[in-house]
Amino acid sequence: MSRVLCFGSVNVDDVFMVPHIVLTGETISSSEYKVHPGGKGANQSVALAKAGVDVHHAGRIGKDGVWVSDLMRSHGVKTDLLTVDDKKPSGRAIIQVSTADNDNAIVLLPGTNHAISLDDADRAIASFDRGDWVVLQNEINLDAANRVVEKAAEKGMIVVCNPAPCPSDFVQRFKLNHVDVLVLNASEASSLAAQFDVSHMEKSQDTTELETARHAVKLLLQRLEKLKIAIVTLGGDGAVACVRGTKGQVQTYHSPALPGVHLVDTTGAGDTFVGYFVASLVRSLSDDITRTASELLLDADVIRLALKMGTAAGGMACEREGAMPSIPLWEDVSKRLAHTK
Repeated sequence: MSRVLCFGSVNVDDVFMVPHIVLTGETISSSEYKVHPGGKGANQSVALAKAGVDVHHAGRIGKDGVWVSDLMRSHGVKTDLLTVDDKKPSGRAIIQVSTADNDNAIVLLPGTNHAISLDDADRAIASFDRGDWVVLQNEINLDAANRVVEKAAEKGMIVVCNPAPCPSDFVQRFKLNHVDVLVLNASEASSLAAQFDVSHMEKSQDTTELETARHAVKLLLQRLEKLKIAIVTLGGDGAVACVRGTKGQVQTYHSPALPGVHLVDTTGAGDTFVGYFVASLVRSLSDDITRTASELLLDADVIRLALKMGTAAGGMACEREGAMPSIPLWEDVSKRLAHTK
């Protein structure tokens, strides 16, 4: 089976249960406080591991985050490439979870996530080869991230990018021309599309979120020649994937959300989707070694399965508190789908 390098953030999540997301100038009381392991990179690594693939996490943590690394390792993530920084604190996420509607709001302290060096990047990518995968987010410093995607592309690795959070200048700062697979939520898809073509926002008015997402990802496939798949997660509307065909045509696939989800906490649902979507692709390639990754990424059944596993796992992650602790196992996702009509 191909290996996956997840090059990304590790955070300590400070979670506050509040009656509603705090408003500007408002002070409210928290009914409960908990500390969870987190960081989009760490969450996606654990999701990949729980989905049964060989995942290696690279990045940087402070001494205060070693316990998170230990926990990741207990879930099956290999952390030999995760550097401990003696001087800086780990990244922190201050998370509000509304008891009224289970929505969340997050404030990030980058910490060691923005102290990753180019040497860290070079060391991380050195032991991976053609056919391996690399997954990145946008919670680490972009010079290190760009170094990794450049070297991964040179090696013939499959590059997956989840640009979350997505700033208004991401297209200018990140080397998207090396990316094979983009995974976005609706707002990130619109932001990236508008960065390429400002008229996207005008065209998106008075359309449904699904139609807007389809327009955005088709535009991204037009502008990014190497991009093979663009996926948009749509919360309760599931997820949509647009795939570039061999003759340049674009095929669209949609997977509805998992029915019957009892919402408790949406934190980490998107990261769970990313991990499971990628893991499903990796497992499909392992099951049929006669096909190349490029052929795999054009197969309708493979894409539909990856969407189905991603949306189901993401939905199940909403049924428990926390990000990393809520990620289900592959076997449990498969069983849930088997009992879903």
